[in-house]
Amino acid sequence: MQAPFADPLSGLELLTESLPLVGRDSEMQLICALLDTVLLDRQVGARALTISGEMGVGKSRLLAEMCIEARARGFRVLESRAYESGVMFPYLPFTEALRPVLRSLSAVQLRRYVGLDDEGDASHSSIDAPISLMGTPLVTALASLFPELPRMLRVTVTAEVLSPDLEKFRLFDAIASLLERMAMERPVLLCIDNLHWADSASLELTCILQCVCILAMLPWQESRVRRARSINVRFLLIASFQQLQIWRRREH
Repeated sequence: MQAPFADPLSGLELLTESLPLVGRDSEMQLICALLDTVLLDRQVGARALTISGEMGVGKSRLLAEMCIEARARGFRVLESRAYESGVMFPYLPFTEALRPVLRSLSAVQLRRYVGLDDEGDASHSSIDAPISLMGTPLVTALASLFPELPRMLRVTVTAEVLSPDLEKFRLFDAIASLLERMAMERPVLLCIDNLHWADSASLELTCILQCVCILAMLPWQESRVRRARSINVRFLLIASFQQLQIWRRREH
């Protein structure tokens, strides 16, 4: 007697549907409150969140749920993850997060985000103008990570001879400025999974962005730095990591 044929591929569509999140009600309430704080530009509330725990406890799933909630609220979501082999590739989490967005933008949007439209604006030459990288210098700094950017913008860049430390600072400033300018149009969520596998430069940049988030929490009248950089508070940084792996990297 021949057994009835069973399609081995049947039911695969169920694998594409995420299972309901169970036992994380308090965490989801905190996540939704955090997203609403950034979305509504509330004066009190966090602008950065880290999720730590051992492998398998559900960090990545929480990040995925947060991205779903953020998109439902109109956030621009920049997702990335670090990999165990990613230690060898500088800034891989940020390249992974930003490249799809930069490639999907129109030329007009991209010029606005990098500040090329403001280079000839006399209003930005006053003493109260924001102190941040913009225009051609911003494109030049970002070109080290995104070599196609000058061609997309039809901008000719000239590489400067800088010390390694200053070159790294320029890149940090460029990425922070780009994220700030994106957040002026709509709220931005930068989500990095498995941060413990990231290279040291990416960890440094993440710390810099956390400082930007802290400055964004300060009242306007108490933060001259915030006014100087024109920091927009509708930016949220979230990352997950295994604390044990961070400690092991410190020991080495």
